[in-house]
Amino acid sequence: MLILKLVGLSINDVLVRDFSEMSDFVKENNIDIAIICVNRENAQKVTNVLVDAGIEGIWNFAPLDLDVPEHVAVENVHLSDSLHTLSFMIRSNELEESTSSFRRLRKLRLWQCTVVFSLYLLCSDLPSDSEVNQ
Repeated sequence: MLILKLVGLSINDVLVRDFSEMSDFVKENNIDIAIICVNRENAQKVTNVLVDAGIEGIWNFAPLDLDVPEHVAVENVHLSDSLHTLSFMIRSNELEESTSSFRRLRKLRLWQCTVVFSLYLLCSDLPSDSEVNQ
């Protein structure tokens, strides 16, 4: 198994730090908002450290609703719900397009039926009530 160690590397001029440094880093840099993108098992632990360090808002991408004090704002982003919403929006667009095509086709067919019926009225007698009800 390959283990990739990122701590200590600089990625796009941003130093990857160890978790143990996070609390001090937040305090020293007056950071107000944190973004959490960790697994369910670690989400609350990370949140507790951030809250203790003075974070006022959390944008949470972890698959868990976080338990925080009232003074900390949390925006939970449930990716599965977002994916479901996105899929629904795509499907709705497809349905809207097909419904629009269906409406155009229905109008065309209605127009064609009207023309045929009008021609029928011009060319023949009206059917009796018994013929219509059959």
